[in-house]
Amino acid sequence: MVALLVALAFTGALQGVSVLDAGPVVDVGLPVARAVQDGAAAITIGFLVLAATAIPGARSGSQVMGRSQWVATRWAVRAGAVWLVALLANLVLEAADIMGVPLSSPGFGHQVVFLSLHVELGQTLLVSACLVAATLVVLLTSRRTTAVGIAAVLALGALLPLALGGHAAGSAEHGNAVNALAVHLLGVTVWLGGLVALVLLRGTLGRSLPVVTQRYSMLAGIAFVAVAASGVVNAWLRLQSPADLVTTSYGVLILVKCLALTALGLAGWWHRQRTVPTMRDGDRGPFVRLALVEALVMAVTLGVSVALSRSAPPVAQNPVTGDVRYELLGFHYPPPVTPLRMLTEFHLDWAFAALAVTMAGLYVAAVVRLRRRGTAGPPDAPRPGSSAASCCCTARQAARRSTGRCSSART
Repeated sequence: MVALLVALAFTGALQGVSVLDAGPVVDVGLPVARAVQDGAAAITIGFLVLAATAIPGARSGSQVMGRSQWVATRWAVRAGAVWLVALLANLVLEAADIMGVPLSSPGFGHQVVFLSLHVELGQTLLVSACLVAATLVVLLTSRRTTAVGIAAVLALGALLPLALGGHAAGSAEHGNAVNALAVHLLGVTVWLGGLVALVLLRGTLGRSLPVVTQRYSMLAGIAFVAVAASGVVNAWLRLQSPADLVTTSYGVLILVKCLALTALGLAGWWHRQRTVPTMRDGDRGPFVRLALVEALVMAVTLGVSVALSRSAPPVAQNPVTGDVRYELLGFHYPPPVTPLRMLTEFHLDWAFAALAVTMAGLYVAAVVRLRRRGTAGPPDAPRPGSSAASCCCTARQAARRSTGRCSSART
């Protein structure tokens, strides 16, 4: 909260960003509600993802949650309730901010209902709140391990509508902006929430803490790459040049986030190299101390991020061009089609490009791992139509070897 208010004061966003000012209660209350919403979302998702993917369940073959999973889901229920209340508060404050009226104005309740049902920003918040409510219902009505996975999926899905609102949805290059924001939200919540969950569950996990930490470390590494890549895309869409990083207040806050991300990456590397091995020896102190520092840095970064969402970037996010096609697409309409342009003209969708590169990299890594094991990969697989003959030849050779009648010439 301190980081949020300092960052808002630094960018001048505390004075409001609307043409019609709804008053200081809304100007300060809206970013505070957003910070509580983001923090509670991260904690909810962190506990659920950890319970679904990293925390050992009950005895083998049982569909009932293990004790550690049960405790994790109770934490998720508490944080989810806070998340739901913050979402509803955010909806009310957004209505006041958009219309530029105080909360006590006549007929304000009807205006909130209209915003929720007929305006895209209100609809996204309402859908997100419904998904959070569904998450709570699933957690409160079932103790099966399947329910943990379903609740985790619902909670992660509750983040996606939020990417469709705010600056990203109405900006130039809004396709890439929305995708980048969605990936950023998913990465941050899993990373931050998982770390908080590890610290709070360290006593409950007992001897399984090192194993759970190692599994979380894998998730955190993936989240780090996702947050870094999506952050670069977000900055590229909102800054005119690298000089804006030091000449504008918006750029300075992005620089703060970059430094925090670098520090968190180094902390994660230190965890892998030092603290996790000491945990296997029974010494949890170094891990807990470093994790608390990481959580503090993440909380500061979260406050800065909310302040950025309430601040005007150097690049106009909804430029007036007079071209309806540009406003719909978010980028300039492509030139007339020619045979050459059919092969050379493209517009990069960074999210799907990154997904394609990742899948290709995973495939290559799998082939390399198979070859190191001495297992034939797809290039060495039998040709179509020759598998039956190969099997027969192999069977005959095995039979000959078993009777001692196999010669090199016959083989």
